[in-house]
Parts: sequence; structure tokens; C-alpha cells
Amino acid sequence: MPTINRKQKYEPSVDYDRENKSTKYYNSKQWKQLRNMYIRHHPLCEMCLNRDISRPAQHVHHKKEFLKGSTDEERWKLLLDYDNLQSLCLDCHHKVHHHRK
Repeated sequence: MPTINRKQKYEPSVDYDRENKSTKYYNSKQWKQLRNMYIRHHPLCEMCLNRDISRPAQHVHHKKEFLKGSTDEERWKLLLDYDNLQSLCLDCHHKVHHHRK
């Protein structure tokens, strides 16, 4: 029978911590407007298009992680930089994030 270590301290995962820090940015009116505009202008996954495949985009991805900015001002600049965005399908978005780890 397996044993349970009840003294084990809960440590949030890196992804959980990242989500917590990004909430205020992703919930901002500026981001929501930019994201909607970008996906309207780029409705197909840009990575799939590079392979001559047409798949609808579901995510707007930041090429350079905005949370890597050293100041709040720099993070906002990266978040709202149109040239830092890329529309991706769910599969490609997972690939990009899996590749980073």
C-alpha cells in the first residue's frame, strides 16, 4: 500500500506562478483590444502557414515573453507590441511553450 507524506510542502509550479503574474496584463482592456484586432488581421496560424497548412488561429502568442521585462513599463511595452505577436493554433502554441521548457 502506498504511503502519503503529509509533511510535504506545496510548491506552486512555474506555470502557476507565471499565470498569477500575468493576470493583470491579460485582463487589461488594452490587451484584449489588441488581441482581438490581431486575430482578426491574422486569423490563420502563422506557424502552420509557413508549412503551407491552413489552420485557424486560437491564440495570440508573444514571441518575446513580456514577463521577462525588468520593469512594469517594459512588460507593458512588450505585451502591447504588435510586432511581438504571432497567431497560433492550439497545437503550435503548445509546441512553442513545450520547446521553451
